[in-house]
Amino acid sequence: MEGVNGMQLKYKKISEAISDVVYVFNVTRAKWTYFAESIFPLTGFTAEEVAEKSTEELFTMESSVKFIKFVKETVKEFEENTLESNSLLELKILCKDGKSIWVEISIAYTYNKESQLEAIGTIRNVEKRKSAEERLFLSEEKFKELFYRAPLGYQSLDSAGRFITVNDQWLNMLGYNRDEVIGKWFGDFMSANYREGFKERFPLFKAQGYIHSEFELYHKNGKKIFIAFDGKIGLDEIGNFKQTHCILKDITIERQLEDDLAENRDLVNALLDNATDAIYIKDVEGK
Repeated sequence: MEGVNGMQLKYKKISEAISDVVYVFNVTRAKWTYFAESIFPLTGFTAEEVAEKSTEELFTMESSVKFIKFVKETVKEFEENTLESNSLLELKILCKDGKSIWVEISIAYTYNKESQLEAIGTIRNVEKRKSAEERLFLSEEKFKELFYRAPLGYQSLDSAGRFITVNDQWLNMLGYNRDEVIGKWFGDFMSANYREGFKERFPLFKAQGYIHSEFELYHKNGKKIFIAFDGKIGLDEIGNFKQTHCILKDITIERQLEDDLAENRDLVNALLDNATDAIYIKDVEGK
């Protein structure tokens, strides 16, 4: 059989061969007692340099507090035999160049030969993933800001024409709150003249993938408003219909101006056609 020293050497070689950094933290003494040499390419510190650091010196202040709290909680779970086999924690570790990077730490507990409690685990570099997640989060936050504060109304409908979501401008335009809209059928907000047309045209919209139309909708106060409507459909991962994406613009004033202009034009034509005097038009040259 291999001796104790031989086993220790074997485990040391294994820990040095993997890309994750193997560590040992003596919980009883609150001291790092081992780091694999792979800590150097991760942080710029040698294993000996890192082992001399306190938790506050190894991690950022926020991460240090988080680590200490996490250890206290998981030690209690370990002693109560309720600790999950894979306890993971994401922290920011400090590097020699003054920068900090995101790492994922796994923790498992055991007692050493002096009956002292030790945390054993690995440290994995997750900086690229966390940076990507942060960029995605910022991108989503910007999209949400644009979505909710956009100057045009937006709505999304499911395959049955029921509301999935609307933005703030849509609600402001029609006077409803979100709970009064989500899950309702779009046709319920239309005047009767357009409701049947929506029933007929919605399947065509889903089939062709886009639409431009105009509808007459009811404001919550009962007033009718005209809406210009441009929409496209969204597909799921296998190419089936998922939802609609539609932009709405209030064109009530434009429609009213068009109606007033048409009415005035009809009035002028009627006056001209029924006038008893001769009427002529000359240009600036007198022709």
